[in-house]
Amino acid sequence: TEKEETTVSQNVKKNETDSSQKSTKITTTKVANPQTKIEAITKLEALQTCDISNTCPEDNSDPRASDFLRANMMVNEINRLSDFNNDPEVISKIQELLSYPDGNVQEALLKILAISDPEMSNIDPLLGALNKSFDAKNSQLILKELERYPDAFSQYETIFEQVLKTGSFGASQELSKSLAPFLTDENREVYEAVLKELNPNSKKAKNLESILFEFSMQQNGG
Repeated sequence: TEKEETTVSQNVKKNETDSSQKSTKITTTKVANPQTKIEAITKLEALQTCDISNTCPEDNSDPRASDFLRANMMVNEINRLSDFNNDPEVISKIQELLSYPDGNVQEALLKILAISDPEMSNIDPLLGALNKSFDAKNSQLILKELERYPDAFSQYETIFEQVLKTGSFGASQELSKSLAPFLTDENREVYEAVLKELNPNSKKAKNLESILFEFSMQQNGG
């Protein structure tokens, strides 16, 4: 009937409108403001060098309060850069700051790297940060990043050896139990030699021994 045809026509138009709105929502993308990047990097650089210019933020409530305040301000600026995770200037700044001696700053930097495309230029800063790390959590994040470069595993051996032997408790423990993804037939002997130099009763030695044993079993079809 004419009434039914009118109702069907209205429903079709409504569905077309809904589909158009859904399509619009799907194709809408967030555009990062370039000014945000400029401001954040400028403030980061000022905080990074404020010791030289004697302009660091101050909080006299505690002997270390000023350091915490400075680090928190840096984290805020780093977080503003998350929308620029593949911007070359931002990646360069992250690489420069990766060994900054504050765990919260380092964690914020690593979180951006985790959503960035792999860049071979990240490897040396990551290894340097691991070698200086005192934080088990951040050491784990660094190792996760390093897993993204399997063709470069041979470049890790020297730093990994140093961390296992003389690195901080947190970094050496984390590496000793997370080495499996980095083990190959080519570097296995390197870590077997490291194991011989470790205190056999230490936790990291037991972790490393277990991982090497499991690797050997897998290679032999066990």
